[in-house]
Amino acid sequence: TRLDIPDGKRTADAFSGVVRRDRPQGGTMAHRMSGRMVEGVLKGKTDTEMDGNPVSNEWTAKRK
Repeated sequence: TRLDIPDGKRTADAFSGVVRRDRPQGGTMAHRMSGRMVEGVLKGKTDTEMDGNPVSNEWTAKRK
């Protein structure tokens, strides 16, 4: 699935932006994402809000 990130920013080794998704129950959920390439591994953080409470998750991604 392709997601548009209209206000995304990218530098040589970092990125940030907001991904917006429609919720099945109605409304939109915004996920603020940021990350940086460190030794060939993309490391990042996602911040969002669920039921009025802030939720933050760290993640990593690398090529197989």
